[in-house]
Amino acid sequence: MQPPRKKDPHIKWIAFLILLNFALLSIVGGIFFFWESYTQEKLSDILSAYPFVSPARNLIDQKDFITNLVPLREDIKKIVDSFESVATTSIYIEALNSGASITLQKDVRVFPASLAKIPLAMAVIKNIEEGGWAFDTMLPVEEKHIDSRSGTLYERVRDGDGITVKQLLEEMLVHSDNTAYETLLSHMKERDWSNISDLIGLAALYDFEGKILLAEYIKMFRSLYTASYLTRESSEYILELLSLTGFNNFIVQGLPSYQSFSHKWGKNIERNVFADVGIVYLPDRPFLIGILVQSYEDTPEAGEKTAQTIMKAVAERTYSYMRDY
Repeated sequence: MQPPRKKDPHIKWIAFLILLNFALLSIVGGIFFFWESYTQEKLSDILSAYPFVSPARNLIDQKDFITNLVPLREDIKKIVDSFESVATTSIYIEALNSGASITLQKDVRVFPASLAKIPLAMAVIKNIEEGGWAFDTMLPVEEKHIDSRSGTLYERVRDGDGITVKQLLEEMLVHSDNTAYETLLSHMKERDWSNISDLIGLAALYDFEGKILLAEYIKMFRSLYTASYLTRESSEYILELLSLTGFNNFIVQGLPSYQSFSHKWGKNIERNVFADVGIVYLPDRPFLIGILVQSYEDTPEAGEKTAQTIMKAVAERTYSYMRDY
């Protein structure tokens, strides 16, 4: 006759731990369900209490709705007027929470330089969203599109090389690469341009000479911020790339080094045009800022120095005003 088998004491502990784990999961699940139901109910109560007020008001504190930009406009006008003899400057600033905005010399048109890369990027991404291309679609580079004036892609490609759409987009937006821009542009169709122009309302962006209005150009950044044209994932992708440019001149000079800034800068040395446009993600008070400078200095170097001085001063004043409002 065999002796009775001893029960393993570990079995009791294992059973206890399983029951404890089950109990904890039940408690956590119950709390989560209660909290979700509670918050949904509270949100529903708030929305029903203010049916005529924007739902965004529930997410933004009253103090972060900046509505009066008149003092800022007066300060910026003094800065711009002090350079009136050597430059024409167009400025647009908008507090994104409230929509309050100011403009200076809003009817001034200048050549867009590298700013043209933003509408192209948006048109390319829209093409991907609609199933025309994919990020891994290979596009051939032609000799005539290899451009050494901006970016370094020209050093790494030859006529006939294939590059993915994703790589071209990232080279174009992060490094302002002209070869990437020309390659993507050569493969676009007319319907891709009419799509973005019609849906965002950019009919007045370009004139017959190819010059742009800043207030019209700003619409693209506002569209990216609200994800109203592209999906949230696509808008986030573009804005994230634009925050990685590593360009430390123009508007960036007037911002704290830690400040996140998604922007597109550009310069056309031949025409003495300098530009910077983007979104400053000031905590709780994000704002749009765009500055176009047409310099009349004798040399491009002097023109760029003037543009840098103007942009730095305007950015510093705008940032401090928005922060301290």
